[in-house]
Parts: sequence; structure tokens; C-alpha cells
Amino acid sequence: MTHQVSPHPYKKMFRSAFLCLCVFILSGVTPAFAAPYDEAINQLQKQWAAIEYQTTDHEEQEEAIFTLKHQAIDLSKEYPNRADPLIWEAIIDTTKAEIDHNYSSLLLIQQARDLLIQANKMNPKALHGLGIATLGWLYFRAPKPSLSFGDMGLAKEYLEKAIALNPNSLDATYFYGSYLHEIGEDAKAKAVLTHALDAPVEPNNEVADEGRRAQIQEVLDNL
Repeated sequence: MTHQVSPHPYKKMFRSAFLCLCVFILSGVTPAFAAPYDEAINQLQKQWAAIEYQTTDHEEQEEAIFTLKHQAIDLSKEYPNRADPLIWEAIIDTTKAEIDHNYSSLLLIQQARDLLIQANKMNPKALHGLGIATLGWLYFRAPKPSLSFGDMGLAKEYLEKAIALNPNSLDATYFYGSYLHEIGEDAKAKAVLTHALDAPVEPNNEVADEGRRAQIQEVLDNL
């Protein structure tokens, strides 16, 4: 009689682990070792919120946003096929443009626009449509040609796409509500912005959430 040799227990374990990893990859589920990427994106968001809503000293803002920009660039280089870092690079550029408030700001917002276009080609749903919303906001707020690339038609197109993709987004509703107020559609703006304030508070993002709600309320107060 021949005896069938059982596989070594460690071979079974490694085979099972390999099969589980394949299932994760094929099903689109991100394994646990991707957590550092998510944490890095989280930190960009939190640091940006602190600069935008909590830092009042101009020099501190300039230094902090410069450092944050390089963190975003490093993350983009580390993950060249991911749209999220590009979106944060663009958001940081627009914030730096507001802080600097000089001629170089026009170059920064153009750079931000190009980053967002690139990110949206890669993944329009990245960060729940934040890239599309921010692109619409840039077309809305940028100076008109020939100074810059401002375009109310494109602003409307991108902002409506962002709202359709994520109707409860505080960012998208703030941008779209501000746009509607600017073109005189105050009744519609009020409906959009009031709906935004009814959205639940975003967990682990309280500073940005509170700051954006205050901006939404400010627009509502001016309707």
C-alpha cells in the first residue's frame, strides 16, 4: 500500500494566505497593508483644514502650506496612479494662492486646474467627487480671460456633475450654492445650502466640517 504524503502544514498556510490575497485583489478589496496610504491622505486633509480654518497668522500659514504642498507632491510621486494626492495638491495650490494673493496666485490656480483635470481623467469619483467640485469652483472663481481661465459655463457643468455624484457633500454644495447666488438664483441656492446643513457631520474631519458649515451659513445669511 502506498502512503499519500500530506502537504506540510506551513505550505498549507502559505497557500491559503496567497489565495486570500488573490481574492482581495480580484474583488477590488484593499488589503490591510494599504492603510498607510489612507492615513497619509487623512493627514493631508486634517493639516489642510487646520491651515484653512484655524491658523490666523499669515507667516505661519505660508510656512505650513509650503510644507504641506511638498508632502502632497511626495505622496503623488509614491502613488503615481492614484488621483487623490493630485486633488490635494490642487486644493493646497488654491489655498496657497489665496494666502499669497499676488501675481503668482494666477499661476498657482492654473497649476491647480491642470492637476484636477489630470486627476479627474484618472478617477472622477476620487474623494467622492471632490476633484470635480473643486474644478468647478476654480472655473467659477478664477478671473476671466485674458487674465486667467474663469468660465461660468464650465463652472456650472462641473458643479452640477459634482452635486449629482455626491449631493450631500459640504464642499460641492457650498461651491454650487455660492455659484447660484452669484448668478441671482437665490431661491435655488437657499435650497441647496439648507440641504447641505442637514447632512450628518463627517467623522474624523470635524475641523473642515465645522469650517465649511460656517461658510455655508455665511452665504445663506447674505441671500
